[in-house]
Amino acid sequence: MKVFGVIFIGFGLLGFGSAPARADETDPSTTSSSSPLTLKEVLAGVARGHPLLDMATADVDGAAGRLLSAEGAFDPTLKASAGGQAGNYQSGQADAGLAAQTPFFGTQLEGGWRLGVGDYPIYGGKAKTNDGGELRVGVSVPLLKDFAIDAARAGVAQGSLEMARQEAAYQAASLSLAQAAASAYFDWLAAGARLDVADGLLRLAVERDAQLRVRSASGELASLEVTDNARLIAKRRASQVSARRGYEKASLSLAFYVRDDEGATAVPGAGRRWHLDHPHPLSEAETRGAVDVDDLTAQAWQNRPELLLLRRQREQLSVASELANNDILPSLRVGAGVSQDLGPTHDPLSSSSSVWNPDPKTRALPDASLSLAFQLPIPLREARGKAQAVAATTRKIEAQMVATRDRIGLEVRDALQSVTAARERVSAATEEVAASDAVLAGEVQRYEAGDTTLVVVNLREVALAEARLTLAQATVDVARAEAALLFVQGRTTD
Repeated sequence: MKVFGVIFIGFGLLGFGSAPARADETDPSTTSSSSPLTLKEVLAGVARGHPLLDMATADVDGAAGRLLSAEGAFDPTLKASAGGQAGNYQSGQADAGLAAQTPFFGTQLEGGWRLGVGDYPIYGGKAKTNDGGELRVGVSVPLLKDFAIDAARAGVAQGSLEMARQEAAYQAASLSLAQAAASAYFDWLAAGARLDVADGLLRLAVERDAQLRVRSASGELASLEVTDNARLIAKRRASQVSARRGYEKASLSLAFYVRDDEGATAVPGAGRRWHLDHPHPLSEAETRGAVDVDDLTAQAWQNRPELLLLRRQREQLSVASELANNDILPSLRVGAGVSQDLGPTHDPLSSSSSVWNPDPKTRALPDASLSLAFQLPIPLREARGKAQAVAATTRKIEAQMVATRDRIGLEVRDALQSVTAARERVSAATEEVAASDAVLAGEVQRYEAGDTTLVVVNLREVALAEARLTLAQATVDVARAEAALLFVQGRTTD
């Protein structure tokens, strides 16, 4: 991202330079590179691995597992059984088969083999087979309810959409994390600028102290000037301590997003700071031509994860609505089956009873069957209630989508206006710095000539420091606004 390689315009004014190295340079938890830290670097580290993204990844994996579980509704089921009886009728049975629900129009398939040998009473004759057993196959097809959709197919569709929703949630988490990292980074830059200004003001007062003491000892200045400068040193040192603490706190906040190769937090060291005397021109994005607001808004509507999440929820509700309307239909299923015995008939297992006689039938011809089943709950309050609830939730999601689209459109316009305003502030602050520098230079000459007081010089120094800080913050705000313009479009890279 071009915008993220930018931050401060350099100033070589009145000794305002880089802050001295601090204790964090030797802290083993700090980043060790000597080059200034860029937001691109921060965001790359966040994308590479962050606990908050790991949480979102786990949600995606969980959705994948639930999808796999839903697909299990179409797994074929293997059944097998065996048994026998002794007494007046000695017989044995074995049965094995496969049954499966298919994703094709609610069709159910069944097939198998069974064996029934021995002697059976007249009313149990259907259990008897030829010696090779009986092969069977059957099919059941819904004609109304469960034809277009059923619970199994709805479960798979919902699982697939839930996985897509969790992927959109991951994008939302990634974008939110990038926004938080960017905010921490720009706060860190601004805190560094404030520390540079405080360091520079303190350095001026300290360097001037030695000069004042020499002039006071020679009788050129009253000793009160030395005392007043000592007061100024104490005041600026207190301000410098506050600025340093602010910078340290901003560094710790940024460390939550700056990660080392092992994924541990890494506080940016002194060598990674941007300083006011390090010239870094504004982003090339500043010179880009006119931007079409409608195009940016359309891109944002397409990419923003909030809208993606709502789209996925609406799609899930569409499936739920289909299933609810399906449940209102009456159940009408047609079934068909065919079976064929194999091999010859068998001899009786025992001759202890006169009714145990061999079955002379060979069952050479196949048996076929046809069935029709109808079912209708009355008055369908459960199904109608579900359909009504789903329709209401769908209207709610659609209203949320309209509101979200409106909000995103306004955010795009606000981001563009922020970029323009930040650049205008940079231009105005640059002029203020130049004027403040000229005024201070003239005031220093007047002071050396004895035409003004140290108090006035101090006021001019503070005015220049405030102008430089305003320029630094405005420059940071340009990069902040450019980053926000990317984020509002649902992107993290230019």
